[in-house]
Amino acid sequence: MAKRIHKPGFTLNEVILVVAVFVLMSSLSIPYLGDFYRNQNVGTYCKGLRQALYRASYRAIAGERNSDWGVYTTTGNYTLYSGNSYATRSTQFDEVYDIPNTMSIGNSEIRFQIHTGIPSTTGTVSIQHQGTTTVCATVVETGLIDS
Repeated sequence: MAKRIHKPGFTLNEVILVVAVFVLMSSLSIPYLGDFYRNQNVGTYCKGLRQALYRASYRAIAGERNSDWGVYTTTGNYTLYSGNSYATRSTQFDEVYDIPNTMSIGNSEIRFQIHTGIPSTTGTVSIQHQGTTTVCATVVETGLIDS
């Protein structure tokens, strides 16, 4: 009888089984990873919008450019501006921040009065993305911005 030689390594069945398990696990996790990525993107843009509100408030309280400061939001972007309103602002000081077309903020304007920081309007500022609304900030009567 011939002696069998045992070769180290994997059989074809073992390799196919490992690949099948890997494909199955990947196909189950990809939708969740996509949702996680989209939520992180919304969070990033919310943080930027909240920072713009903070900056407008701080610049108004400091009396920078001897003017009110505000944030104007519209579909596709938001603008940090200097002036008594978005319509009569000084465009040379605008800071425009774009957001993806899949997200929408809605049209609104929050302006903070010079030296007092009192907002022209109060309420929540939120981003909508694929049917989900994420509240980015809440502006209260005293000018405080709550996240």
